[in-house]
Amino acid sequence: MEQINGRASEKRILANVTDGNVIAVGELLDGVYSKKLSGDGYAVMPAKKLWIFEGGNVELSAPADGVVTEIGGGRLTMRTGDGISVCVVMGEAAKLFTDVGGRLSAGEHFCTLPPKKYLRRSLYSGAIPVLITEPRRVTELHILSGYHKSGEKAAQYKALYDV
Repeated sequence: MEQINGRASEKRILANVTDGNVIAVGELLDGVYSKKLSGDGYAVMPAKKLWIFEGGNVELSAPADGVVTEIGGGRLTMRTGDGISVCVVMGEAAKLFTDVGGRLSAGEHFCTLPPKKYLRRSLYSGAIPVLITEPRRVTELHILSGYHKSGEKAAQYKALYDV
């Protein structure tokens, strides 16, 4: 563990939420997520969107171990064990398998998206943003760009702790 301004810091991992290409949110072609107005993080371009006309669903899994703190507006927000708030933007058409207060493990399936409805309403070409909504609590964030399967490491960060 390193010391940063009198606080300890540990490397933590965020998992990919579905099979697909991971990019930094700054690479999205929009005016909100790309400017990091809702937080910093990554977005996943689901591999399954290629099969949209075959009617396949996109299954989402939790990016980290934590407790669901909020569901609404097409988003699921959870608090990790280190106190970081992580939000998955999944769209209004999502079919959820968890409730507020539910515990999720990294890689655990929590939601299904019907791609036709999700992609039609998405301004981000079907990208699924995963955001750290309290970026001041994170000292470093590294996005592991490229193709990753659901549950594999997609990002790494260091969180601040009070010592």
